Amino acid sequence: MHTYRNKEGHYVLAGVNGKIITYRLSNEGAQQLTQNGINTGVKFPWSNLLELIRQGDAYTGQSGVDGVDVSDWSQLGFVFDVEEHEPTKAEPVPLCACGSMEGLHIAEHEDSKTASLLCNECRKNRRNQIDASVPVYMINTPSALNNLLERSGLTPDDSVTKYRELLNMNLTAKWQSRMLPKAKAVQTGLFGEPEELQQSLL
Repeated sequence: MHTYRNKEGHYVLAGVNGKIITYRLSNEGAQQLTQNGINTGVKFPWSNLLELIRQGDAYTGQSGVDGVDVSDWSQLGFVFDVEEHEPTKAEPVPLCACGSMEGLHIAEHEDSKTASLLCNECRKNRRNQIDASVPVYMINTPSALNNLLERSGLTPDDSVTKYRELLNMNLTAKWQSRMLPKAKAVQTGLFGEPEELQQSLL
């Protein structure tokens, strides 16, 4: 997690498909991290970032690291290894068909009656084929996604199906945590993960 140098707020840098992706954090998202011991400069697991994405508290803007001052990284000897910070294949990261995560929307293709995740650039290139689109951070529960698809009569493509997996995975984990018998009181890690997992890097 990092703090903007030229404006208020926080952001997270992660590696996706060989690129550095900037995730802006809402005030609530940054507060959630700091309350769980993740402060500026601290690395944390992808699972926690995915939870913030699901909640709508971490989101992408324009491509690359625009607006982020990284001049002090080289001075302090920091090197951002993209591969080291990429998610595993088992982690359901929402992606456009082109592989980008920038400004994802759930877009409705009127001709084919399908829904797909599209980044900023792909939405611009296909604007004549899109009937409507909604930012993914506004559709952050399985029921909201299912309601959108059913009311519009849309069939989800692979990208939307993967996003639904992310939403369902989180919801399932929450239900399991409520149903499991409680053991002795132990302070749990961020989003219910064991403390030792918090030490793993993005």
